[in-house]
Amino acid sequence: PQQKSRHYKIQEVIKRRQIILVQVVKEERGNKGAALTTYLSLAGRYCVLMPNTASGGGISRKITNAADRKRLKTIAQDLEV
Repeated sequence: PQQKSRHYKIQEVIKRRQIILVQVVKEERGNKGAALTTYLSLAGRYCVLMPNTASGGGISRKITNAADRKRLKTIAQDLEV
């Protein structure tokens, strides 16, 4: 048996005065507001930190040394964010 997915109203999920961390993914245009996401992505020169994902982010391919890449991936996964 297939489960029926429920669609929630935004008022049921986010309460008034609730503090949430968001990132702007698209600037506002005309009378449309900015597009926001709770899936944060903090990009640096050699890595991307994505706290809300299982992988935690990624390491740049510019770092060609396999041992360094593996060490940095381990560090990123161990971060408690």
